[in-house]
Amino acid sequence: MRAGWETPGRGGGHGPNAGRGPRGRRIPVDVTVNTRGDGAGRLGAVAAAVVVTLAAVLTTVTLVRAQPGDALDHTTPLGPGALTDAGRVLTGPVPDAHDPLPASAPESLHVPAIGLRTESLAELGRTPTGVVEVPGNAATVGWLAETGSPGERGAAVLTGYVDFAYERGAFFPLDDVRPGAEVTVGRADGSTAVFTVYRVQTLPRGAALAQATAHSEHPDLRLLSVSGEFDSAGAEPNAVVVFARLTGAGR
Repeated sequence: MRAGWETPGRGGGHGPNAGRGPRGRRIPVDVTVNTRGDGAGRLGAVAAAVVVTLAAVLTTVTLVRAQPGDALDHTTPLGPGALTDAGRVLTGPVPDAHDPLPASAPESLHVPAIGLRTESLAELGRTPTGVVEVPGNAATVGWLAETGSPGERGAAVLTGYVDFAYERGAFFPLDDVRPGAEVTVGRADGSTAVFTVYRVQTLPRGAALAQATAHSEHPDLRLLSVSGEFDSAGAEPNAVVVFARLTGAGR
């Protein structure tokens, strides 16, 4: 069984490839891993992914099927802690969008409100069977490259584990993010994209990918959690999706 978000769809990325690094190699076991980076850092990431990937075969990370979502209407705040049919939602004012940026692969992520900082990101694609890849270990944050790069018009998606192989993941504190928080993404062209959170939603995992990849006319960023663990009853934890809009850019 492969670890990933299993969704029907096209393979590979779309849009301009400027600034996007090379694909990382895949490990020849039944869980697909992609990494990007250079030199010793890349080798270290691959080595770590091998160890955790083999563990993933034993812990059995499940698959999720989801259709791409329609455009979402997030213009009307629902109030703190609102409960909807789609799960718990925290909303704030939807900020005005900065002008979209040209395509450039993301290289770092910083969310000061929860102390999250990573200086490298894994580029994730799809397996030949259409499964959306997930990061190879608990500490890695990945970029779903087919969603476009953060700062471009549309919704870019970064994903990471809450927990994996009995280890806390990079996105373990993601549900502590609140509307108004700032998210900064460093890009390969040397620019920095600054996003402001306007919505945090907790929902069943089966609906999470569709929400995260839903169409947007604005330069948006979605942070999507994934779990490799189960509760005592064997159920998968809910996923968290953080919605943020581009509100600034710099170098």
